[in-house]
Parts: sequence; structure tokens; C-alpha cells
Amino acid sequence: MSKTFTAILASLSQIEGNLSLHQPVSKYMSELRGTAFDSIKLYNLETHIADGFTLQLPDEITNYDQLISYYKSWKPNYRFLRFMCFYLFIFITSNF
Repeated sequence: MSKTFTAILASLSQIEGNLSLHQPVSKYMSELRGTAFDSIKLYNLETHIADGFTLQLPDEITNYDQLISYYKSWKPNYRFLRFMCFYLFIFITSNF
């Protein structure tokens, strides 16, 4: 339920002009500028296609500073992204 509620609030915020789901995460979290989050859009998080971004945090993360440190060291899994692009290409071209 919380994911649905969060997605609804994010969509409402976009409609009201308070944020854009097409902007990078780092625009709204300045602590993450200069990291992989410069190329990850908010909609990537909302749709769970941030290329290997974990759905659960490690138990060791217990405060905001640890969370930011964890996110700064996170690297995308580009191999997964290439697979998904190839899969989408095959799906789209085989249906036309």
C-alpha cells in the first residue's frame, strides 16, 4: 500500500508542478549530485527500473548519513539495462 500511496503523491506533485518525474533524483537530493543518481530519473525509481537498485536496504543502515553514504557508493548494473533494452526491442519489432 505504501508504494501505491507514494506513487500517487509523486504523480499529484508533478501535476501541481512541484516536481518532475523526468528529472534526475540528484535534483531533489543535492547530497547525491555527482553520483549515479544524476542519470536516474524519479520515474525509474517509481517503476522499479533503476537498473539494479535494491528494493530493501541493508540492516546496517540506521540513519540518514549512512543512507546517503550507501546511495553514493551504489553503481547501476548496466548489463541488466542492456538486456531489458534488447528484450523491449525484440518485443516491439515482433509485434509490428
